[in-house]
Amino acid sequence: MTYLKQEDAHAAREAAFKIIYQWDMGDGNEELAIETMLEEGELTAENEEFCRKIVQGVQENQEAIDKFIQENAKGWSLGRMMSVDRNLLRLAAYEIKFANHISAIGAINEAVELAKVYGDDKSPAFINSILDKIMKR
Repeated sequence: MTYLKQEDAHAAREAAFKIIYQWDMGDGNEELAIETMLEEGELTAENEEFCRKIVQGVQENQEAIDKFIQENAKGWSLGRMMSVDRNLLRLAAYEIKFANHISAIGAINEAVELAKVYGDDKSPAFINSILDKIMKR
């Protein structure tokens, strides 16, 4: 995977989150979700490639990712979580467990920063807590 500057990687990761969220909330058509998001044209070709790899990684490993989340979210089912939280957890859990382009701490920090923008007041702490447990396992 090509190395991106931090702000470029953040933009690509944010787009990936939006695609994963759209896919989760829609009919499950991954390619339509990707094309819809990328039509906005805000990502360079390099960032778009990074974004696609994250989305594909989450989709390909979703069963294992959801299991990691469920095992570490005591008292919370995936269906009971806010959709923003659920999908930020999926993105970061993928990066922690399956990707090698970011440290676990970096993945957690990115998810918490996105939670501050897209989640509610409790989202950052909720996401941080679960991802910390996933990282330590």
